[in-house]
Amino acid sequence: MGQMTIKNKICSPYPFYGVGVFCLIYAFVFDLYRLSDYFILAGLGIAVYLGLKSFVFHDVTIEKDKEIVDVENTLTLEKMEKEAAIQIKIMNDLNQVIADEKMSRDLDEIVSTIQQIFKYLREHPKDTTSIRKLLAYYIPSLIELLQTYARYETLGEQKGKVKDTAREIEGAVEMMKQAIHRKYEALYQNQMIDANAEIEVLKTMLHQDGLLLDEMKEERD
Repeated sequence: MGQMTIKNKICSPYPFYGVGVFCLIYAFVFDLYRLSDYFILAGLGIAVYLGLKSFVFHDVTIEKDKEIVDVENTLTLEKMEKEAAIQIKIMNDLNQVIADEKMSRDLDEIVSTIQQIFKYLREHPKDTTSIRKLLAYYIPSLIELLQTYARYETLGEQKGKVKDTAREIEGAVEMMKQAIHRKYEALYQNQMIDANAEIEVLKTMLHQDGLLLDEMKEERD
């Protein structure tokens, strides 16, 4: 996956309109009988165009960074999704034997959030690399803790260090639930930032064409 900057130059049409109005006015005021009259009009028209373009109606250059999603990135997403499916199955199997209701609910939420993350990534594969650590480290660590917790539950009444460790695992699962949810929110936050940037570009273009003059003035006031 790479990134490239796309530059779009938006040329304002108003200098052309200005030249047209100038030529009409000139034709009404001055006679155009000789060839030299047309050369003079052409020269003045060019001067009007350059003056309007330089001092009144400027062109707008829009720069936008665009992610290039290649085939390798798509294959990486497919591979990661298969890996996540295996991890989800393991967590669901463990959830079947975990008796603690709070732990079971937290685990359900974790699985649901992971599924939502991959639903998002199928639509925005450029963000795939941002969850590699989640699958490579955090989820496997969570599974190990859940396996330990499930073994502790088979011991019956928990006492001493076993009970303390079980409570710590419960806290770690709660922490992981919140962390994974924050990761999910962060992915959509990136989309909101992109949308806000698009809105600002649109406002700039509308203002450049004189279509947002009153609104921009009200915002400054």
